[in-house]
Amino acid sequence: MARISIMGPSGRQERQLFRHNSLGRHPRNTHQVLDRVVSKEHCHIELIEDRYILKDLGSLNGTYVHRLRAQGKARRRLVRRTLERRVSRSHQPFQDR
Repeated sequence: MARISIMGPSGRQERQLFRHNSLGRHPRNTHQVLDRVVSKEHCHIELIEDRYILKDLGSLNGTYVHRLRAQGKARRRLVRRTLERRVSRSHQPFQDR
């Protein structure tokens, strides 16, 4: 099963990815990221045909996949089996196990 490690100001959290995942500060997100520079509803990661697709939800500080910002028409980016993603200052390695 795919997992995400969320490394923020409070340390590292290891979480399981589901078919639909939301990341952000708000507690109703699938994965809450308690970092003041992360938007309340920052990004979404969805499993589509055995691949995870990341979509930035219009965050001010951006979401990065392999150091490329997911923005404008490129707000959706393919999340490969192993990658590093940044949500503002928070850093989230991803592994598909």
